[in-house]
Amino acid sequence: MTSIGAVMKSAWQRLVAVVQDRPWIITLITFLLVIVHFLLVHFKIWADSWATLLASPDRGMAIYLGAASASAIVAGFAGVVVVFGLTATGEKFRNLRLDAGQSLGSNWTSSSVSGFSAAGVALMAAIATATGQFFWAPWLLEWSLLLLLHGTIRIIWLLRILMGIVAAQDAADAKKSKTVTLGENYFN
Repeated sequence: MTSIGAVMKSAWQRLVAVVQDRPWIITLITFLLVIVHFLLVHFKIWADSWATLLASPDRGMAIYLGAASASAIVAGFAGVVVVFGLTATGEKFRNLRLDAGQSLGSNWTSSSVSGFSAAGVALMAAIATATGQFFWAPWLLEWSLLLLLHGTIRIIWLLRILMGIVAAQDAADAKKSKTVTLGENYFN
């Protein structure tokens, strides 16, 4: 008989596997979270957390443009990590690219797209404010921040994987270089 803990752990592992291989699911969830939050505020079930923070259009504009800037930085960093992963040499990196295939491509693309999308959505919030459409701006900002969070977490996760592969490749290379043939130390 299996314990509830084991069943929960197994379910959690399956959920993580699905989400890590299909980043679009998280993007969809971020959009749905904003819609749910909007509905909760609209029907006065939840207080409007954006009302006081973004009461001034000038303050809102600064926050929207700051979010766009942070998102652009994350998108750029994602690009650097992707290029590193694509151009790194060594057997371990080649195996990663071959074995991970579609999943790796989806993750690399998603981390860049999340950053660029977050920047674009934050700019849409700034444009909404500049054109007097104040109602939409906070909801666009919220979605932008969730996309930014998604892209940041995903690219850091990918970077940690790449760092592990670098360590494994370095260890394999060091082991190969320490292999000495008989007499090599004496006749060189």
